[in-house]
Amino acid sequence: MYYATDTDRSLLTYDWYKAFVVSGAREHGLPESYVHHLEQVQSVRDPDVKRAAKNKKLLTAENPG
Repeated sequence: MYYATDTDRSLLTYDWYKAFVVSGAREHGLPESYVHHLEQVQSVRDPDVKRAAKNKKLLTAENPG
């Protein structure tokens, strides 16, 4: 687990990272109410197109169906 001690609440997570977190929560059987909470977290598109594509491809490979 990573726990940040110095945070900036004005920054938002990238959409691909949020997808990893939601996918992991489902994979590990976390309560649906918690998964729903994670899905509601605001995210933004990653301006680094190559990094975003690489991570989205990894997520798709983990969840082929």
